Amino acid sequence: IRSHEQLMFDGIEDSFKENNIDFFTNCCLLRERTRMDHENAKDIEDFLRSMNGARCGIIALGDTRARLIYKVARKLGLKIGRDLALVGLYNTRWTEVLSPNMSSIAINENIFVQKTIQSIIEKWQGKTEIIKPELIIRASSKVE
Repeated sequence: IRSHEQLMFDGIEDSFKENNIDFFTNCCLLRERTRMDHENAKDIEDFLRSMNGARCGIIALGDTRARLIYKVARKLGLKIGRDLALVGLYNTRWTEVLSPNMSSIAINENIFVQKTIQSIIEKWQGKTEIIKPELIIRASSKVE
């Protein structure tokens, strides 16, 4: 069984393929659960330096993971929203605390919960519900 994180990476990789962009050349994969911040910070820094000033974007699989990207960008003198675009996941309060405010993908957990409760009460079997996410665009992904 693939983990939630692996399913997310697979979806992102598929999107890259659909747009004829090489996923592994253009992505820096970070697995914070098993690594220390300084190890991830070095990978982020190496990735951003490898871009040689070219515009790039980062998807943080979880809004809280983005704090390290903000820190590394400041260290390198890069401005999020100008030099690189950043999008988080889950649209948590972190999106409004970070500066500039961070774009994020809302997965609409409230709808998930409502549908789950409804499926239990109504004893659904063999029914599929599709809950669409929303991209909330804020200053972090408005690359000038």
